[in-house]
Amino acid sequence: LLFKCRLSKMGSVDTSEVKEIDGEKTLCVQGKRDMVEGVDAEEQTEAAEGPSSNVAAGTFSPPKGEEKLYELRALIIQGRNLPAADPSGLSDPFVVVSVGDQSRKGAVICKQTISPLWEETVIVSNISLREGERRPNVNIQLYDWDEDGDFDYL
Repeated sequence: LLFKCRLSKMGSVDTSEVKEIDGEKTLCVQGKRDMVEGVDAEEQTEAAEGPSSNVAAGTFSPPKGEEKLYELRALIIQGRNLPAADPSGLSDPFVVVSVGDQSRKGAVICKQTISPLWEETVIVSNISLREGERRPNVNIQLYDWDEDGDFDYL
């Protein structure tokens, strides 16, 4: 399978970030600057993580930022030597692109082939992420289209 993906912001504003100013780490939150140096390690951790944190004293972890919405554009180009799912020895493949809890079915179904050429862009919108969180995996699954609606996973 040959494809290319791009994740881009749909629009929002950062609420916090950590900057280094004059060799000191500074937590910038909505335009305010709270100096991290000189703060007791326990207070520092509590300010960053909240009072119920299990972070070891002396560590600094900035709070997760505001939730932002992203859009994934997946350019699905082609597949080669896909498994046959029909009695003819061929397949009718289409794609489903998933990221996080969002997914989108591709519009192009390539009929009677095991080496499809889709050349389509599948757009998955409203992907919710927070700054500092691990990015979710992008999953591209292939299915064989059948008239009865019972699609086979390839």
